[in-house]
Amino acid sequence: QPYCVSPDMNMIDLLNIFQHGRRGKRSGHLAIVCRDPKLARSALENDAPIPHAAQVLGIITLEDVIEVLLQEPILDESDAMEVAEMNRAKWAVGKWRGMIQRKKALRVAETTTATEEDGGLLRVGGSYHNGYDSISREFV
Repeated sequence: QPYCVSPDMNMIDLLNIFQHGRRGKRSGHLAIVCRDPKLARSALENDAPIPHAAQVLGIITLEDVIEVLLQEPILDESDAMEVAEMNRAKWAVGKWRGMIQRKKALRVAETTTATEEDGGLLRVGGSYHNGYDSISREFV
């Protein structure tokens, strides 16, 4: 069974609990953080679910404690996969942004060229106009 600890427990104390373990059923490197750890512990010892009155806040692992104490993330196998996925996503976003910037630059270049060639009128869809949409009065 996991340990049940309060949210204000000292990280060093929790590290010691994880290192030395306790006699009985509780062991491992996982703790349930509760506002009322005694109530939660009692329920677990009786093989019952933790009641809502214990106010479970979350879980904490040995890895979490070490990261807090070292003030540095620990990268394991699953973290490496997440980093690779993030790098692929950043690459895709960079490619997308580059494509958008190239299209915008091309559009500006085409508009500038069309304006110069047509004496200040823009050619859009085979017809000439002054650059303003007749309905919205916004520059096309």
